[in-house]
Amino acid sequence: MSFDIIIATRRLPTRAMVESHLAAVGWRLTLLGDLGPDSGITAETRTRLRRRYMFNMSGPHPAENEDFPAPVQRLIRGSGYLLEMNLPWGLPERDIVRAFAVSEHLAVACDGAVFDPQDDRVVFPDLPDRVARRKPVHTPIRMLEFHWCLPVGENDDGSAFLSVVRDMLPQALPVRFGTYDPPQFKLADSDGEARFLELWANERLSLSWSSKRPSFGGSVSRSPDLPEPPGKKRFVSLRMSLDSGALERDPAMCERAAEFFVATAQRMRAFVGVGYVERGVLVGRRGDVWYGPESESIAYNFGPWWIGVPQIPTWLTWYGEPYRNLVAGSVADLSIEKGDGLLVRIGELPLDTDQARDLMPSLPPELLLSLPPDWRRVIGTVGEDIHRLDRTPAAFIPPLG
Repeated sequence: MSFDIIIATRRLPTRAMVESHLAAVGWRLTLLGDLGPDSGITAETRTRLRRRYMFNMSGPHPAENEDFPAPVQRLIRGSGYLLEMNLPWGLPERDIVRAFAVSEHLAVACDGAVFDPQDDRVVFPDLPDRVARRKPVHTPIRMLEFHWCLPVGENDDGSAFLSVVRDMLPQALPVRFGTYDPPQFKLADSDGEARFLELWANERLSLSWSSKRPSFGGSVSRSPDLPEPPGKKRFVSLRMSLDSGALERDPAMCERAAEFFVATAQRMRAFVGVGYVERGVLVGRRGDVWYGPESESIAYNFGPWWIGVPQIPTWLTWYGEPYRNLVAGSVADLSIEKGDGLLVRIGELPLDTDQARDLMPSLPPELLLSLPPDWRRVIGTVGEDIHRLDRTPAAFIPPLG
């Protein structure tokens, strides 16, 4: 979770420009890294006793006019560059003002603009009164997160996923996709699908995409190509976000989404899959999604390795092989056989964690990832606390395919 600033420019911003501004204003920061399409800068304050993260800049990425935020498109015609600055929530107002000043310096040096996605407005340059500004709208919604955990080695072909989406939930098809923001490619391009499948098969970190409502897009990522640490297993993480409110208002669409969840679990051979609701996720006019300090943020798996089943209340839960037989006795009264897996569905419409808490079955304790009692509060905290999260691996993790 972060406070974001978007810098759109006609010319290429550089690290030297950032350094010159910091020196001119006397803001003593240590810069790590360099600007570039696949890199970025991290800025820290350092003393002998502590280091404090101030902001991160990613990019600049080449961008077409349509990649710029809508208000910026009128200011920068044609192609250019996009640079994103991320600041931790809770940063003092003085430092936020300084960060905007850095952004404005780059915009001046590179003939560009600074956009605040939190307020949906251009903050530099000052626009004349005749340019009407829409009132910012940040709508908190209930976000339904689908998360399928897949075995490695069997899911390097993304065509099976695209096939399920086309057949069952075509609104969720990727529109734009890539390995960083803004997504570089379009599925509708002549080579779009081939490029998507190539990235799916070969990208080791994360491939993400945007979609049309009620979907907000998704991602696929893999554990590192490293030896498995003790008590951890490699796996593939496949995620998708949907507007839970839209499904709750349309039972037929909700049923299609639930059927899509099961079909994807089956086609992708998921060993575990979940569908759960996050509350208070912020959505802007253009469908931009971000997590504010009061948004509920739940990470079903904590880190790049599979370390067991978190006992987090979920509306939908899928148990495939090898977990199916391990949990069958515990979920017998609530589960439905679906081919080679078991589906636990609690309620007709999506439930959040509080609504589902007392309805969840108790799984064998040796299969469970251990979390602290205040796991939800800690997960929603930005900064050092999230790295101190106590996440003890399950006592038993079966071979995952």
